[in-house]
Amino acid sequence: MTQAITQAIIDWQSKKVGAQEHFYLVIYDHLRRLASKNRQRVVERFGEEAIQEHVNSTTSLVHELYIKLSQNQEFYNNRSEFFFMVSRTIHNILVDQARKNSAEKRSAELIGIDETEDSPQPEHVDDEFLALSESIERLTEDYPRQAKVIQLKYFGGLLAKEIADMLSVSLSSVEKDISFARAWLKVRLTA
Repeated sequence: MTQAITQAIIDWQSKKVGAQEHFYLVIYDHLRRLASKNRQRVVERFGEEAIQEHVNSTTSLVHELYIKLSQNQEFYNNRSEFFFMVSRTIHNILVDQARKNSAEKRSAELIGIDETEDSPQPEHVDDEFLALSESIERLTEDYPRQAKVIQLKYFGGLLAKEIADMLSVSLSSVEKDISFARAWLKVRLTA
């Protein structure tokens, strides 16, 4: 599968006839698994209310990802760069949804609509998700490799061994990066 994905990326970037369709066929199941894991992780942490409307299913998340991929004109030198971009894109889709939900709540509060009667939502669900996103951005500024490892693991759905191979570092380095980044994020989010 790894070789097929790499070859599909190369063919797509070299604009071979039918390469985009082949690329989507090769990558679709993998993207669906990634989207499902990410969606489930957000639901477990922040509740079903954190994911609404157009990102309310794995399929719609994958379709949104496809749209973003087709609009993206970047070239990827390898599978690692591609999956890092995919993990960032999934993360950004979920963050955009949280921002939209948060803005809608503030707008409803300003005009005096009480949505809690119709749809009970935990307070600050979207704010927590946005705080996590901001913390990941800060981690990226301060510790870029550890941030990349966390994004590949949690938003890219990759195993530590796969990340180690992609980044050309040892498995123990990746495991240490994951531990460090999780602890760093926990401290930042509980402060």
